[in-house]
Amino acid sequence: MPCKLCGQDRELIQAHIIPRSFFEIDPSTSPRILSNAEGRHPRRSPSGIYDPDLVCELCERVFAPYDDYAQDLLLRRREAQEPIVCGGEPIAFLYRTVDYCRLKLFFLAVLWRASRSTHDFFSSVDLGSHEVTVREAILSGNPGDAEPYAVVLARFPQQLGMLNPHSTRFSDVNFVQIYLAEYVAYLKVDQRLTPEPFREFVFTPGAPLVILGRDPVRSRDVNVMRDIARADTHNT
Repeated sequence: MPCKLCGQDRELIQAHIIPRSFFEIDPSTSPRILSNAEGRHPRRSPSGIYDPDLVCELCERVFAPYDDYAQDLLLRRREAQEPIVCGGEPIAFLYRTVDYCRLKLFFLAVLWRASRSTHDFFSSVDLGSHEVTVREAILSGNPGDAEPYAVVLARFPQQLGMLNPHSTRFSDVNFVQIYLAEYVAYLKVDQRLTPEPFREFVFTPGAPLVILGRDPVRSRDVNVMRDIARADTHNT
């Protein structure tokens, strides 16, 4: 069967779309899989979520350095994040130094895998005409600039389980929302620029990574978060 990444007719493997560690709340128990789709109930999956009809072993290795880097940075090195505090509460977290290429390719790889997977957990993700561009970025190892596939990352106080990815919008601009442990990644799938005030938080080459401490869709004080984060990131 042809590999969906390289297109070669090779034996396919059981490939995880999202690394297990990003939804493994308690290593002693099976990951809790949640869905916001009507009629679907929480369940546990001992091996996480995988797709046996996605990629070959060689292409799975393409994802490995990006998956490993993201797991190390966002999970193992959480304590390296600098909190940005307002009113005694963290409104954002900051990594001063980040490997843009590897982390951006991680997000693109998760997005592409979710789009091409036939697993019903990812049925709401469809890159459409963007699939070719994202696939080429992964194969070339070049994630491109911050736009058009912008990434805005938020962090929450605790892990709640793995919700299935789905589409959302900021000011009518299309995003895919993906849950990763206590993080939510908003990945823009749109040629239009990321709208304000969220543009200030887009993951950008050569700049610190700002992780929102609150949900940017629901928070009424996102403009305050933007202004404080802007002042802090420029104070280097």
